[in-house]
Amino acid sequence: MEHSNSLSIWKSAGLFCLVSLTAFSLWAFQIEFLQGASLLYPAIALVFILGGAPSMLPAYRKNNGSRGQIKYLLIFWPAFIVFAAGWWIFWEMFLNHTGEIFGSFLGLSGMVLIFTCCFRTTRSRASLVATSFAWYTINYYLADFCYNELKSINGTWAIPASRLIWGLFFGIGMGTALAFITDSLRQKTA
Repeated sequence: MEHSNSLSIWKSAGLFCLVSLTAFSLWAFQIEFLQGASLLYPAIALVFILGGAPSMLPAYRKNNGSRGQIKYLLIFWPAFIVFAAGWWIFWEMFLNHTGEIFGSFLGLSGMVLIFTCCFRTTRSRASLVATSFAWYTINYYLADFCYNELKSINGTWAIPASRLIWGLFFGIGMGTALAFITDSLRQKTA
């Protein structure tokens, strides 16, 4: 991988991480009007949808320039909604790691399918799903471990900090997964 290409992937992943911290702050600081999963999860998804797409533009522009940016943004939103819906449905069905794993795998698979139907790609769908799922899942378990360690500490800061740590690792995993997918996308020729 070229150094400059790699840099654009990490720039997008870092920007997405900032979006993730913003989204998870809604949970960390227990925003009063967003109490309950039926309000909190859609609000978090909305932050990701509005901020996540622009965060991926450095990875997109590396190979496409500004051509097709609006198309990318418009496709990102339903693709991320598919991921979020897949995750949420399976999480609500199982309420454990099994639901999270099935939901994230199917959600990421749906996201990859949407992107690869709308753009050409330099990588296979299987490679995109496997790599994005690996980044996502490794960081999910790191987040889970750090979250549980931090929230067990006494102090008023422990719960918000543990939730922000979850957002940090989610941002690293999902941001890298999305940047890897986005880096592979090319405009379809007429």
